[in-house]
Amino acid sequence: MLISNVNVQNYRGLRDLSVPVSSFGCIIGENNAGKSSILQALDIFFSGPTLKDSDFYDTQKPLRIEVTLDEIKDEDLARLAEEHRGRIEKVATGGRLTLSRVYPAPGKGTLRQVDDVPANRKYWPSSVQEMVAGKRGDELKESAVYSFPELRETLPPKPTQKDVKEAIAALADSLHESQRTRGDVDLPTGMEKSIQALLPEVIYIPAVKELSDDLKTSESASFGKLLGILVEQIKPQLADVDELFGKLRGYLNVEELPDGGVNDGRLDEVRNIEKLVEGNLQAAFPDTRVSIEIPPPDLKSVLSNATITVDDGVRGAFKSKGDGLRRSVTFAILRTYAELRTAMLDRSATAKSRPYLLLFEEPELFLHPRAQKQLFEALRVFSQDHHVLVSTHSTSFYSPQATGTFVKIAKDRSTSPPSAVAYPIDLSHLKAKDQFQMIRQENNDAAFFFGQSPSGGGRQ
Repeated sequence: MLISNVNVQNYRGLRDLSVPVSSFGCIIGENNAGKSSILQALDIFFSGPTLKDSDFYDTQKPLRIEVTLDEIKDEDLARLAEEHRGRIEKVATGGRLTLSRVYPAPGKGTLRQVDDVPANRKYWPSSVQEMVAGKRGDELKESAVYSFPELRETLPPKPTQKDVKEAIAALADSLHESQRTRGDVDLPTGMEKSIQALLPEVIYIPAVKELSDDLKTSESASFGKLLGILVEQIKPQLADVDELFGKLRGYLNVEELPDGGVNDGRLDEVRNIEKLVEGNLQAAFPDTRVSIEIPPPDLKSVLSNATITVDDGVRGAFKSKGDGLRRSVTFAILRTYAELRTAMLDRSATAKSRPYLLLFEEPELFLHPRAQKQLFEALRVFSQDHHVLVSTHSTSFYSPQATGTFVKIAKDRSTSPPSAVAYPIDLSHLKAKDQFQMIRQENNDAAFFFGQSPSGGGRQ
């Protein structure tokens, strides 16, 4: 599976920006052009955090991030639970699935599917559901015929809501292509949660700045994920651990059975604690019941909590060290991954693992030029199994032979406020590669990275 395109609307300095993406992509541009905002928008799409007013380019408009997934294969669908696989296959037409995360206003956003839909929203399932809600019989038919007069003769005298929905769906399917458009539609119930196993998991490594506590936490979490990928190499030797965790789950929690029943094999002490808490609560609220749930760790969470202690004269966790040393630890982990990956002859054991999306801001920071080239090679190997997108000011982090997509971001000052504009070069085609190499020859690095903005009349 590949992420092939990202479109961001109304996020910070990104008014409406489309960027092609590949398994290894590179973004360049001068400071404050919008490079970091693209990486942050991808992180927002996959994690769905709460957003603030300051995240909106225009607070009067919705914020929308669209991601296209291509080449979805059977091995990708195999990561899904069997009961969810079929319905995701239905929406991933031809191995392609386009999703959007929409924020109508500050707060939480909603994951939607982008599909070919009727231009008139009255045909949309959400509008139909609103129309039929709470209605039946004559009232239901009258409401349906008012919106869709052509159904007067086709609906039964006393239609059910299902009858009405199916009839309107048939009308929608028969619309001419001139009456259709691309739009955001609701995912089938429960799919937003089930689809996560199909999507890559984000590792976001921000550029070193005046780190807030939130950013430090994010950096530490990303470091833990990277280290967890390495430690996953030992999973085949821990085949019995999942069985042990299963037993632990049974000792701590009531288990739901496939037939809808329950199995309470908890430890007597756990049941007793629950009973005592419930009894004390019922002294004030007699009709209440208490269930204590103690989710045990799984192997992935255990491995992802691994950390590294560094002794550079003062022994301490890596996150307590300086910026340069922290970056070098990340560099060492990625190089180790590349070495282990190259040494592995049998890749079948990890082929079904959920991929990662590594978003790496300015990976060249604190690294000698020779080390930058070594890190680039490690990222190239990492991108063979996962997705990599970097923003950089260094010529060491792109190559026609390794970087699939290359995008220059500049500031368009003709808009108010100024917004980002993208100049993509698709390096997967020979002609584009030749063009890219010509640009490298004709421009020195400074001109290539920091050419004037569109309104300044400079060469791009």
